[in-house]
Formats: sequence, structure tokens, C-alpha cells
Amino acid sequence: MSAPCFGCGGVTHCSCSSVVGTALVAVRARDAEIERLRARVAELEKVLLGATKGLVAAISLLRRGGKAPSAKMFRMMLNDYERAAQAAREKLLEAQP
Repeated sequence: MSAPCFGCGGVTHCSCSSVVGTALVAVRARDAEIERLRARVAELEKVLLGATKGLVAAISLLRRGGKAPSAKMFRMMLNDYERAAQAAREKLLEAQP
């Protein structure tokens, strides 16, 4: 038993069904691409937010004359900033065509 056409209500193999089916495949492909891009944007936002937080903290530290409560804390802060900057750099390089 044939299913009715999406467009004209005729049989599945009518020309109308072929056009509608092709359009449906294109729409589904477009929707999948949109979801892939949304996931990519969310990933980039996450790493860039981390890098921005690191920059804000570094600027704050520099405004205080580069003085942290201790040398150990200063090294930890620098390591955090460097990791955030490296993660952002890597993600941005991945995004290059």
C-alpha cells in the first residue's frame, strides 16, 4: 500500500512527492547543520569566557602593581591565565577554514 504524497495526496511515486521529499531532505540537512553550528558556538563561548575571565583577573592583578598575596598564588594565577588563553587560542585555530 502506497502512502499519499505530501503535496498532491497522490501515490508516493508521483513527481510532486519527489519534489517534496527532496525538499524535506534538504531541510533536515540544514537543521542538522544549524544544530552543529549552535554546538560549536556554545563551545567557543565557553572557552572565550574562560579566557576573558583570565584577562580580567590579570588586569586586576596588574593594576595592583602585579602583587599577589604570595609567590605561590601568583604562579597559580599565571598558570590559570595561560591555560585559559591557550584553550581559547586552540579553539579559535580549529575554527579557521
